[in-house]
Amino acid sequence: MTSRYSLRFETGERSGETVLLTGARFTVGRRPGNSLQIVDNSVSGKHAELLLEKGGVVLRDLGSTNGTRVGVARIQESALAHGDRITFGSVRLAFTDGELADEAPGGLEAEAEERTISAEDLARAGRGSRLGLALGALLLLLGGGAAWWFLTTSSAVSGGRSAPPVEVVAGNLLERGSSFEEDAGWSANDSAPVSFYLVPGDARSGASYLGAELEAGDWTEHASDPVAVTGGRFLDGAGWLRTVGAARVRLCVELSAAADDSFPVLFAWAPPASAVADFERFGVRTPVPPGYDRARVVVRASVAEDAAEGGEADVDDVSLLRGEISGPTIALDEYRIFALGDPTYSAVIFKLGSVRICDLEMEDEGGDPVAYGIAEESQGIALTAGDARLLRFTLDASLATVGLFTTGAGGFASHGTDFQRDGVGAVYGGTGANLGRVGFSIPASVRGRIVGDDFRFTAQLEPGTQVLLQIRFQEERSAVQHLVQSARDAEREGRLGDCLRLWQELLDTYPHERQHMTEAEETMGRLVRTGLAELRGLEAEVERAEFFRLVDLYRRCDASARVLGQRYAGSEVETEVLALLERIDERLAALEADLDAYEASRLRSILAALEAQGAEALSSEVRSYLTQRYGEQD
Repeated sequence: MTSRYSLRFETGERSGETVLLTGARFTVGRRPGNSLQIVDNSVSGKHAELLLEKGGVVLRDLGSTNGTRVGVARIQESALAHGDRITFGSVRLAFTDGELADEAPGGLEAEAEERTISAEDLARAGRGSRLGLALGALLLLLGGGAAWWFLTTSSAVSGGRSAPPVEVVAGNLLERGSSFEEDAGWSANDSAPVSFYLVPGDARSGASYLGAELEAGDWTEHASDPVAVTGGRFLDGAGWLRTVGAARVRLCVELSAAADDSFPVLFAWAPPASAVADFERFGVRTPVPPGYDRARVVVRASVAEDAAEGGEADVDDVSLLRGEISGPTIALDEYRIFALGDPTYSAVIFKLGSVRICDLEMEDEGGDPVAYGIAEESQGIALTAGDARLLRFTLDASLATVGLFTTGAGGFASHGTDFQRDGVGAVYGGTGANLGRVGFSIPASVRGRIVGDDFRFTAQLEPGTQVLLQIRFQEERSAVQHLVQSARDAEREGRLGDCLRLWQELLDTYPHERQHMTEAEETMGRLVRTGLAELRGLEAEVERAEFFRLVDLYRRCDASARVLGQRYAGSEVETEVLALLERIDERLAALEADLDAYEASRLRSILAALEAQGAEALSSEVRSYLTQRYGEQD
């Protein structure tokens, strides 16, 4: 099949491969079933789509985790032009319009683009660099190979001294580029506003190192090529880091599962480096959970947006070593908890080989990462970090779709996709044997949202908040059974207010079992509908009593309303009954006052007639009744 439009891979193992765009809707993603499947961990399961229309092609992001870019701009939707570079996650492709194939994409020859270091590249990679404009001009004149030779030659000097020999680390899994003597073995995050680049001289070992210059709000990231690893063993990642000014640099070991794209990518972070005047070693040790078989080292440098100055971040002599056999940090029933790094900045929780919670991270009030402790409790796992103000975690999407609830000051609430709620005491995901709970000792403000294929949460924590990841619910399930039986008994005995209160307590306190929650909601709805229907009937009788001014009917309505209110004591039905009783009492009092006035007037007329006829005995009786009943005096 022929097509006017196509995509050509420019990075990765499929570099050079061309794919034709066919059909009106062409989807791109990591999972099978997409028009173009890209098996790369930076690409979401359903990442983006290209819509082929009469006027051209429109690219639309489908809520991907790592974003879609045209050139360097992250887009939600964009029309494409011949020669556009599209990046899905970290995989770059070129868009070609066959009718314009003879034109150079973007006005540049592809071959020249690969060979030439442009002025724009230099400005992006080394804004205000240490080598200044002279080096920039020199690199523009030199060919690619000659430029790298200049930067990496073993005879390069700094301050008139020879470069120190490259440090060799026995067993280093990073076979290429660990000392940054050449532009190999590492790749940049193209979405970053600036880039790391090779800097000659002043290295810890060898002739060059990896450096970046950043201004306020800048960040950059570089990652080694992935290497094969074995689950059930430790990995030790390390690098020598140096910073100047407000820059901060971190190193992490990234773990992935090439054979199972349902496993999320994991990150084990080393402590952040800042204000490190000379190269200093920073490392992280992490277990490799079962099922994970790929690893790479990532270095990330940044400067805070509110920083008064920029800074520089340097990296040299990075290593990744296999360690001894490892196991989970905590094994609790069917759960396995792996603390990633020591100190721990992240963790992952498995159940029966499936990831339940990952990306457990904390930050302090200034947004800096916080290391935290993990300890086994009788009901689950406690997280402790005294200065943490933010908790992040990712919940298995299957648990969120089965059931997602929060409890707090406003009671129980069920959630769908995106939500935000203040005063949350706990977040529940799943049901039955797959139930999980994240509880807060002090109510927190929680936000949940779908990001790509994940359900991510952030919780704003108050000082001193304790976090419990609860996975055992024996005590709660016993309490649930007691509440369920008590609520059923109350309904059977006609104590409908108690029945409603007990079911509400179950929902607000123990949203554990879906069948009990369903019974609670259905029973409460049925009882309230029945009670309100009885109340509407009473209201109709009260209106009849008002129209015909029937004292006895008012009184019968009053008695019936009081019985109904007692049956539904403590419920919304009782609240409406009390409002009706207040109305009955007010109208009945007014009617009785009118009737009393009429009766007193009638008796006074009778008294006058009797007195006129000289019937003293009868007159005396009527006069006495008026005095006793209405307080009238002679």
